Amino acid sequence: METKREQITTEVVFNGDRTYEIKRRIEGYKGDKAILIGLYPTIDGDNITKIDSTQLHLINHMKEMGVSEVRIMNLYSEVFERKPAVSQLTYDTENFEYISKAVNETDTDSCKLIIAYGSSLGGNKMTNTIKHNLLTVISKSKIKNNVYQIGSEYNDTMSSDPTHVLYLGLRHGDERWNLMPLDVNAEKEKIALRLTDNSEEKMEPKRRGRKRQDEV
Repeated sequence: METKREQITTEVVFNGDRTYEIKRRIEGYKGDKAILIGLYPTIDGDNITKIDSTQLHLINHMKEMGVSEVRIMNLYSEVFERKPAVSQLTYDTENFEYISKAVNETDTDSCKLIIAYGSSLGGNKMTNTIKHNLLTVISKSKIKNNVYQIGSEYNDTMSSDPTHVLYLGLRHGDERWNLMPLDVNAEKEKIALRLTDNSEEKMEPKRRGRKRQDEV
C-alpha cells in the first residue's frame, strides 16, 4: 500500500476587475513550465480558488503534456463570468505589455509557450490586431522556436486556429492531449490576411471532423 501526495497551488496577478496572470502548479510532480495564451479570464483576486471549466480541463491534462506549472495569460484581461459580447471587450495596453514582458524574459530551456486562444472572435478586427501584435513579439523573442498548440488523438489542430482548451475539453476530454509545434510566422501571416480582408464572413476558420491523427 502506498500514499502519494500532490497539491495544486494557485497564484493570481490582478488589478480590480482585470486579471493578468493565473498560475497553476502541481506540487509534487516534476515537469516543464509553460505560458499559455488564452482568450479572457473568469478568475480574479476575490475568487482565487475557483476552477472554471477551461482550467479544469487543463489541469486534468497537464501531466499528459508533461507540464507541472502553467502561467495562464489572456488576450483580454477583464474578468467575465460568462461569454462577453464583442462590445464589452477592450484593448488593454497594460495586459499586452505584461504578456510581452513574460515572453521576452522566459527561460527557453525550461519553459514552453502554448498558444490556445481558439477560433472564437476569428473575424473580429481588434482581436486579430492583438493576436498579430503578440505573434510579432513572440517571433522576435528567444522562445520563438519553443511554441506549441494543444492537440489530441482525434483533433487535427494543424488545419485550424490554435485550439482553445475548453473546445478540446468538451469534445476531446476523454483523449490523451499532447503539445504540437506551432509555426509562429505562419500563424502571424494567417492573422495578417484576416486583417486585410474586409469580409468577416470569410474569416471564420473551419474545423475538421473527428478523425485519428495517425489516419490523416
